[in-house]
Amino acid sequence: MNVETFNNDEKFHEKFSDRIYSALTLYSGGIIKVIPFFKKKFYASMIEVKNEIVDINGEELSIRPDFQEKLPQAIMRGLRK
Repeated sequence: MNVETFNNDEKFHEKFSDRIYSALTLYSGGIIKVIPFFKKKFYASMIEVKNEIVDINGEELSIRPDFQEKLPQAIMRGLRK
């Protein structure tokens, strides 16, 4: 994924979040569709994760070394929205 796509939330969701959401829906047998506002909260979580664990250096994206510590917190912040 390039920096331009990464910085554009709509493109980010199209290239990344949509695919993960589809997989979650498939693997959950569709049960996540009955959880109120799950899709909205999931997409908010993906933005939190994106902003929290990825570093941008010029045109390069990299995962921060402390991502394992920050990942659960970022997901929870998004799910609370």
